[in-house]
Amino acid sequence: MSASTVSTADAEHAAIEAAIATCVRSFYDKGLADPLLGPIFGAIPELDQHLDVIAAFWSKSLLGTERYQGHPFAVHINLPVEPEHFARWLELFTQSVRENLPSEQAEQAVAKATHVAMFPGRAVSLHRRGWQALAAAAALRRARRRGLRSRGRRRLREKRPRKRASNLPPAFRSRKKRRGR
Repeated sequence: MSASTVSTADAEHAAIEAAIATCVRSFYDKGLADPLLGPIFGAIPELDQHLDVIAAFWSKSLLGTERYQGHPFAVHINLPVEPEHFARWLELFTQSVRENLPSEQAEQAVAKATHVAMFPGRAVSLHRRGWQALAAAAALRRARRRGLRSRGRRRLREKRPRKRASNLPPAFRSRKKRRGR
């Protein structure tokens, strides 16, 4: 690569980083003003530091930088949110992204945000019921795929094939069927 190509790529990267920071600020301003999300956003301590973390998350998601090292789901799981909060969050975020980011990064961000908004709605309700319920349901699904079925609460046993003539060894099949071949 020539020096001008590298400097152009760096300039584009810096412009997208600045757009991400502007987008995050715009989104949080909208969230703070929103009647549904405002109380949740208003309870964030040290908002400016939080916005830097969120900008780092989107930088990693959209540009592949390594600035964000956290686990967003674990941080947000105990917030008092319901599925309608996620729908409003996605609506405001999509507005902010389309206003502030270049179209390619905007579409990537909307796709990622849609995925993020769909999963936590279900995960929050599972968290409230307890992760044990989630783990038990996953174990049961895996067992069913392996051909096991539930017997009682915890014990699993193998499914047995039905006793049909086609499942039996030839010596045990009825004589009428053998002669009729």
